[in-house]
Amino acid sequence: MTAVSLPDSWSGHRPAPWLALTGPLVAVGALLGLWWTAGGTEEVVRRQTDAALAAQAAAYFSVVTPWSSAGYDAPRLISTVNMLVDGSFWPGGVQLALGNVPLVADTIGLAPLPQELLDQLTRPGIALRTRHAKRPVSVVPFVGRDTTTIAGWVGAWDTLSRQVPGFRVNLISLLALISIAAAGLAFLREQSTRFRLLALGVAAGMILVLGADLGWSVGLTARSSTDLQLLIARRLIEVAATGAGVRQARLPEIAGGLAVEPVVAPPPGQTDVRRMEGPDGPRATIVAATPRTRDGIRLSMNPVETGLLGCWIGLTSWVLLAALGLAGSAWASRPRGEG
Repeated sequence: MTAVSLPDSWSGHRPAPWLALTGPLVAVGALLGLWWTAGGTEEVVRRQTDAALAAQAAAYFSVVTPWSSAGYDAPRLISTVNMLVDGSFWPGGVQLALGNVPLVADTIGLAPLPQELLDQLTRPGIALRTRHAKRPVSVVPFVGRDTTTIAGWVGAWDTLSRQVPGFRVNLISLLALISIAAAGLAFLREQSTRFRLLALGVAAGMILVLGADLGWSVGLTARSSTDLQLLIARRLIEVAATGAGVRQARLPEIAGGLAVEPVVAPPPGQTDVRRMEGPDGPRATIVAATPRTRDGIRLSMNPVETGLLGCWIGLTSWVLLAALGLAGSAWASRPRGEG
């Protein structure tokens, strides 16, 4: 009787290639998912920070600029916005427009705003994101002194630096890709169970490290957002508090969406943001001094970094998907005869 020669994938010496490579492909897709989740969350944080600082700047311009029946004092307004643009403490870029006419040099092609965007800036409290300029910009209305009419708009951009991508996370991503490729080769060709499990463990571990590092990086961005919103609000309030003709009662308007509480005697030397546990959860606080009244204003907010639960759930899900894919591929592509 003539012997029949079976293909290697049938005889048990080698697994079918698709069994060995399906898990690594799933892991590569999970790596992309990790980046998508972290990058998307960080972009939301940066967009919200731009909008918050644009609102603070708009309120600051309104509070410190004299007003008459004809509207804002245009020369004073131009001087004020240029002072902020040139100020060392202001991050990123800022633009103020009366109507749709910019008051400082338009270096990114932001003005004029598209009409469909202007049509949406109809009331205070709105923040829109536009990408028609060279940079994505958050735009808020600039209201008149009666707080109901819209006199123009304020835009802010690049106020918060990125942590993703970065050198460390890029290096970990490269190592994770290499470990996934090595695991795929091990599943495809290696007969030793010990070596295959080692390749699986290294690849899954690198993916876990990448997920943790991405989450930590986004957390740093969120923490910087908290600090920046409070520090800029404090600086603007303290500058406005010493301005000629500025009504002290209007200073809290500059804080925008922050919680405001008058303090009789601001504690000396508090220059950094403090985080503490309040009755309703974590709070970040800072105190702005108002020298003319010899009092102060405590500014507080929920730390941005406490709102990252969804990001961590997403990152964990991608890590689990990658680990399950690799484990399933390692098991399904094992040499025939293994239990």
